[in-house]
Amino acid sequence: MSEPLLQVDGITKRFGGLTAVDDVGFSLEPGTITALIGPNGAGKSTLFHCVSGFIRPDGGTVRFNGRGVSRRSAHGRAQLGMVRTFQIPTAFNRLTVFENVELAARDQPADRLVGALVPGLGRLRRSAIRTRTNDLLETFGLADKADDLAGELSGGQRKLLEFARVLMTEPQLLLLDEPLAGVNPALGERLFAHVNRLRSDHGMTFLFVEHDIRTVMDHSDRVLVMAQGALIADGDPETVRRDPAVVEAYLGGGE
Repeated sequence: MSEPLLQVDGITKRFGGLTAVDDVGFSLEPGTITALIGPNGAGKSTLFHCVSGFIRPDGGTVRFNGRGVSRRSAHGRAQLGMVRTFQIPTAFNRLTVFENVELAARDQPADRLVGALVPGLGRLRRSAIRTRTNDLLETFGLADKADDLAGELSGGQRKLLEFARVLMTEPQLLLLDEPLAGVNPALGERLFAHVNRLRSDHGMTFLFVEHDIRTVMDHSDRVLVMAQGALIADGDPETVRRDPAVVEAYLGGGE
C-alpha cells in the first residue's frame, strides 16, 4: 500500500496542568475529505494548530507526503503543499482582490535567479500567474470584484477570497478551520461544492474542523471525533453518528 499523504502519531500538547491533546494519531489517504469534530473544549483547534505547524506539540510527529515535518514551521509546511485557512479570514485590505490572490502564487518570477538568466521566463511566469488568478476569481464568483479593495468585501466574500488565495499556492492538502463560521447556508453549499470538485477533478485532500453536523455528514468520507483531548471515534459518517461514545460526548460533554 502507498504511504498516507498525512501521518500524525502521538501528538500531545499541554498548557500548564491541562492536557489539551493527549496522544492523538491518525492518517489521511490522498483524495479524501475528513472532518474533525467534537464538543467545545475537545482539543480540535489545538490539534489542528499542531498539525499545521502553528503550535509546536510537546510530543508526537507529523509526516507529510513521506517527509517528516514536525520541525518545520507553518510556512515550511505550506511550501511543501500543506496549506490551511482560518476561522476568521485575513486579507491585505489595502490591496485589490486580484492582487491578494496573485501574491499567493508560488515561484514568483522575482524569487528565482533563473528568471533573470533565461530571457522571457519571468514574463511567461507572470502571464501564467495572472491567468490562474483570473480563473480562480471567476470560479469563486469574485471576478466582478477584482479591482475592489479586499477591505471592502463582505464576510462571506472574504471567505471566498481566502479559499481562492490558498488554492493559488497549489496545495496537496488543504486544512479548513471552521469554513462555515459566519457563512450563510447558500454560500456554505458553494464552498463545499468547490471542495468536492477539487477532490474529484484534482485529487486534492481535505481535513476540516466544523461544528455544523449536517455539513459533516453530507460532505465527508470520514469523521474523526475528539473529546477531552483524546480521539474517541474514527469512521464513516453513519458509523460515527451511531457510536455511543460520540453520543455521550455531545450530550454529556461540553467545552
